[in-house]
Amino acid sequence: MQSLSNYKATGLHEVVNEVLTMLPHNVSQTIYKLLNIIWASGYTPDTLKTSKTVFINKEETEITYFRPVGLANALYKLWTRMVTNTLYEYAEADCRLSTARQV
Repeated sequence: MQSLSNYKATGLHEVVNEVLTMLPHNVSQTIYKLLNIIWASGYTPDTLKTSKTVFINKEETEITYFRPVGLANALYKLWTRMVTNTLYEYAEADCRLSTARQV
């Protein structure tokens, strides 16, 4: 959890990353175990996948210059980071990553 970025906008649950990084160790371990259960089940709960959409004004002039930005929940970001790291470590250990760069 320490790798989460600070000062980021919140998703629907409005849990800021700073709160997750300050949790006691036993609570962090519980969240980690929960994410492992989600991984083992192969099912990601819809509440984690739901994001909040806000509109960012690209230009200060007209409404047509707004673009949508999806704000994911902090726990979902943590979940996707865990999945990405696990798959990367597996692929690297099993020599499944190519050293050639594809364009």
